[in-house]
Amino acid sequence: MGPWSAAPYPHFAPQSWQWKVLNKLRTGHPQNANDPGGFALISNHDSVFSAIANAGPVIP
Repeated sequence: MGPWSAAPYPHFAPQSWQWKVLNKLRTGHPQNANDPGGFALISNHDSVFSAIANAGPVIP
């Protein structure tokens, strides 16, 4: 995984678990931070991170 990001979405700290999840949603690979343009795997990653942020302290 990785540490928590000190920076907020969408500017997560590199190698944080949030940065890796964002990369996985966008490119399919957690270490690939390159912007895929209009070809993101999950194009609405805003809603994913909103759901995570609103899930509270425990994510089932």
